[in-house]
Amino acid sequence: QGRLLLQQRASSKITFPSVWTNTCCSHQLIGFEPTEVDGPDDVASGAVPGAKRAAVRKLKHELGIEPAELPLESFKYLTRLHYWAADTVTHGPSAE
Repeated sequence: QGRLLLQQRASSKITFPSVWTNTCCSHQLIGFEPTEVDGPDDVASGAVPGAKRAAVRKLKHELGIEPAELPLESFKYLTRLHYWAADTVTHGPSAE
């Protein structure tokens, strides 16, 4: 449907209190089988099966959505991002 679910972080959070953010977020992890780590060819082609597996894992963990409801082919790869957020107000992620 082309929509993005957002949430407002609790005001009691140490980092980024009350900030609006994406609802589910994670990184690909090493050590899972099948792998969550994509190679350069996966990224270049946009196939990124590892990133899609990581998304399925986190949607189960954070929102309780069962993997059977999330076929990998239903995910659409948009782009690769280098993410970095500075929280100078509350001293960053190490404070959380």
